[in-house]
Amino acid sequence: MEAQVENFIFPACVKSANGLTHMGALLCGVTCARKLRLSTVDPANIPPFKFNGQTFPCLVSRDDVYDGDTLKVVIVRNNVAEKHTVRMAGIDAPEMKPLLAQANRAAEMAAAVQARDALRDFIDGQTLEVAFHKHDKYGGRHVGTVYVVRQSLWKASTKIDTSEWMLQHNLARPYDGGKKVPFGAPAGEKAPPGVYPSLAPP
Repeated sequence: MEAQVENFIFPACVKSANGLTHMGALLCGVTCARKLRLSTVDPANIPPFKFNGQTFPCLVSRDDVYDGDTLKVVIVRNNVAEKHTVRMAGIDAPEMKPLLAQANRAAEMAAAVQARDALRDFIDGQTLEVAFHKHDKYGGRHVGTVYVVRQSLWKASTKIDTSEWMLQHNLARPYDGGKKVPFGAPAGEKAPPGVYPSLAPP
């Protein structure tokens, strides 16, 4: 008697006084199970994949820091390395590619390069963690907080919120996910002085 799953054929489970008697039997409990086929799945009943609330150690290469609020992180999940795009929570940095019709486009692009390079330098070679919160309003990126983790032999490690660091160094402005304030416009009472359009160096 043989059992067939996909393209693999192996002896079916055979019991003896001492239990299962051959390797095929040992595999039976796992391999005999039929694979889930997409054709049997109802998309309406499958919830979206979410990382909400999960924190992972991560790696970020310099080239994967796109601008002052968007980067790609590499995490290991289920023993597999994965790369995810993260929109940093709580901030908005100048755009690398503003609208062509924007009057102060060149100034914003220069500020965007400054913010990006400062973030690259700050996290380069550091121990990092990412805390995922939710998908952004466009659905393609994860909103998350990236932390620089400072280790110490003598006291507990400390975490530096990179979003807060960008705000403290006037490289970004506060952002809650709503309508963005145009570059160069007044940032509001809660924003530190000098945020836009002239960004203070870190």
